[in-house]
Amino acid sequence: TPTDTPTDTPTDTPTDTPTDTPTETTTTTEPNLAGISFIAFCVEGGTQQVNDPCPEGESLLVKFEWNGNAFAPEGGDDEGVEITDVVTNDEGEPIESDWSSEETVSTVVVKSSTDECTFSGGTSGSVTSCGPPNSQQQIGTGIGPLNSITPLQVLPFVGVALAARLALRREEH
Repeated sequence: TPTDTPTDTPTDTPTDTPTDTPTETTTTTEPNLAGISFIAFCVEGGTQQVNDPCPEGESLLVKFEWNGNAFAPEGGDDEGVEITDVVTNDEGEPIESDWSSEETVSTVVVKSSTDECTFSGGTSGSVTSCGPPNSQQQIGTGIGPLNSITPLQVLPFVGVALAARLALRREEH
């Protein structure tokens, strides 16, 4: 009599086969710049005031300060100068902008953190922040390559110096 005997039949089992697929990653990093605190527009001639940020031989036409939302002219009169296209950093601080003026401007002075920088004038232009944030301000040592050290770079050396001093004090006692 015939009987059915089960037999193992091979089956196709899917397997993971590694493949090398090249991928390209593009990372865009915003520059680490301090927010602009003011933009001053200077004109040739005139009388400089005590706190005038303009270069020698120039006087202040109008100074705009950041009020947390926009640049506002000191004293309320923009003197025909308009600031547009303000770009902010992750903290919402302005780091660049465009400007236009009805009067020809000789120099534009920007203050960022503790740094001030100047830009060419004209009747329109762009300005950018010119300094790192306060936490990354440089310490001027006056010693060539050491002249651009930031406070965060100094901390490990201060720590080592303090540890060495404590070790000496323990030996003395």
